[in-house]
Amino acid sequence: MEKEEKIFVTILCLILIGILVTLGILYFEKEKSRNIEDIPVVNKPIANQEADITGKYFSGDQERYYQKLEIAKNNENYRVSISYGGAVKGCSFDGIGTRSGNKIELSLKNLQPSFKQNMIITFVGDKATIATSGSDNSELMYFCGGGASLAGEYIKGEELKKNTPSLTLESKEWNWIETTYNNDTRIAPKKIGIFRLKFEKGKVNIATDCNSGSGSYSVDGNKIAIKNIATTEKYCKDSKESEFIKMLGEVDSYFFKEDGKLVFDLKYDTGSSIFN
Repeated sequence: MEKEEKIFVTILCLILIGILVTLGILYFEKEKSRNIEDIPVVNKPIANQEADITGKYFSGDQERYYQKLEIAKNNENYRVSISYGGAVKGCSFDGIGTRSGNKIELSLKNLQPSFKQNMIITFVGDKATIATSGSDNSELMYFCGGGASLAGEYIKGEELKKNTPSLTLESKEWNWIETTYNNDTRIAPKKIGIFRLKFEKGKVNIATDCNSGSGSYSVDGNKIAIKNIATTEKYCKDSKESEFIKMLGEVDSYFFKEDGKLVFDLKYDTGSSIFN
């Protein structure tokens, strides 16, 4: 009997030991799982992404003369366009450049074979700075009129919306203000309101400080040609009529400024004439 009791106790002990071992294993696995969950997840560092440099940048006062730099993605490269507003003459540029870090580089030689430098545009925050790859920025004046230059700082922003009335050549009678030539010659009437143009259905009526007359005109887009000018033949001392008529025959294109003035650009980029 004692032998059977010993066997029973031994079996019972083994069962209890097995239960304890099983509980210990379950507890250990639970704690192990909990510890793993508590370990903070460390994300792998993401490669630096290039800042978005596309958009519009401005130099100058949009209420007066300003230059607008536009950056747009062009496949793997970037299109760089520069235009101007608020003046008769300014800068115009269009080219394709490659980006490296915070810079865009364009070859000026592709646009003007005699040039030896590249244009470099450096972006820092909302600021873009245009310069050449060398120390001389004079090549950047080639694309401008009136002594302006592409070089300088441009600030990213929005273009001002101006309530400019829709104008046409036939909108009103136009008064000559002045004509400026690229050799710095300036011709202007003694009094504004004497020299006038009135466009109507292919015919232009002309008034000067001496005679009156008319001619014909044709328009193709912003291109315009004024022809067949004839006037009365009264002689007037110190009249600017001949300069005015000569200028009309040299007109090549036209546009309207934001302040409502009419501007004629003359052939071969020799000058421009302003009317209001």
